[in-house]
Amino acid sequence: MHGMIRSMKKNVVSDPLRDVVARLPESEDRIRELFQDDEHFRELCADYVECMKALQQFQKMGTGPDERIEQYTELFVSLEEELSVRISESANDKSAAEGERLRDIP
Repeated sequence: MHGMIRSMKKNVVSDPLRDVVARLPESEDRIRELFQDDEHFRELCADYVECMKALQQFQKMGTGPDERIEQYTELFVSLEEELSVRISESANDKSAAEGERLRDIP
């Protein structure tokens, strides 16, 4: 499904970091850190934003039930879940690392 997103990227200009932070402002710090450090996360953000924009475009067309809308809705939910998991795992990893560091202090 990610291939559908990549084929639409040439038609849509966006700032994935800004757009993902706007959707998930409570995780802004973690999103910024991951976006800076993790290429896979940057690609995931770009796919998420492109899917969101494509879905909005299809919905604006208002031609009624459309298989594309269903596919993009499923993809959007899946990408959002994947983003949430990555952000959560990263926060947990950071907390665990800080806990380890504190235990090492005499």
